[in-house]
Amino acid sequence: MVLINTEELLAALKNEDPNRREKALYELGRLEDPVLQPYFIDALEDPVTRVRWRAIQAVRKLHPTGIEKKIIPLLQDETPLIRAEAAQILGTHKSKDLLPHLSPLLDDVDHQVRYRVMEALGDIGAIDESIMEKLISLLKDIDTGIRVNAALALGKCRYGPALPHLIEALKDINPNVRGISAWSLGVLGDKAALEPLIRTLSDNGESVRVFAYQAITAFGEEAVAMLEKAKDQADQQDPDLKIYIDHLLDDIIEG
Repeated sequence: MVLINTEELLAALKNEDPNRREKALYELGRLEDPVLQPYFIDALEDPVTRVRWRAIQAVRKLHPTGIEKKIIPLLQDETPLIRAEAAQILGTHKSKDLLPHLSPLLDDVDHQVRYRVMEALGDIGAIDESIMEKLISLLKDIDTGIRVNAALALGKCRYGPALPHLIEALKDINPNVRGISAWSLGVLGDKAALEPLIRTLSDNGESVRVFAYQAITAFGEEAVAMLEKAKDQADQQDPDLKIYIDHLLDDIIEG
């Protein structure tokens, strides 16, 4: 076992050599010691990109609170990885006051930053109308990951007006988008989603069917009448779907 000399590493944070500062932050970050947080925060202003990167990684591991003012400026950092880490940290604070700082990054040139911003918005769990409209537009993005994260954020934020757009996303060419859209519809809990979700039980993607199954289950007894109707229709047309619906009804009835 290698012992870490904390005092030497803290002294190295002031070294003129950025390689020494970066290495010290890496080693100190591995300790995940909250006592070291002030040193990591100071290093967030280091002029060298890779040093700031190590510093914000170390900060994130500590799940810090009350440091939003130190993290917000990093949303404008020249390095995408740092902007992404900053968004991820701010998302854990779950404050609506952070929305104006995060929402502009939905248009960031870097996809990873956009992913993390959408995750942060989902973690905060609240969006205004302009952000909702932007997320809805991202359901049509050419990047699959962007569409997945947009669908997820809309579900986590429980924004009712997103309902028809998530229903439309059940037809997406990518099964991951269809699956997460089904999950989000289950979270929204609007009965208007039941019929599309039941149709999705016939999707050719197994994971999509699983998400649809779970979403329908979340409606509980509200779904029974529509499931019974779909089962009667499937009896002649789709025996496999009938079996699936039978299992679903058993799960709902048994609670």
